Amino acid sequence: MLTSPPHVEQVMFGPAGILEGLKKGATIIDMSTIDPIVTRKVAAAAAEKEIEMLDAPVSGAPPQGSR
Repeated sequence: MLTSPPHVEQVMFGPAGILEGLKKGATIIDMSTIDPIVTRKVAAAAAEKEIEMLDAPVSGAPPQGSR
């Protein structure tokens, strides 16, 4: 569960990233609430390696204006 699309891309595609280390048949569960373009990019890269991806975004931020 990461905070922004660049963080997800870094963790997935960066040096020693998740996609580099996972083997065929693994499953990625991404609980980040990010833009769907990055989610689709990760899913496509995972599919090329025969890795499943489950997009399960979670939003836990308080409503804006309440403190």
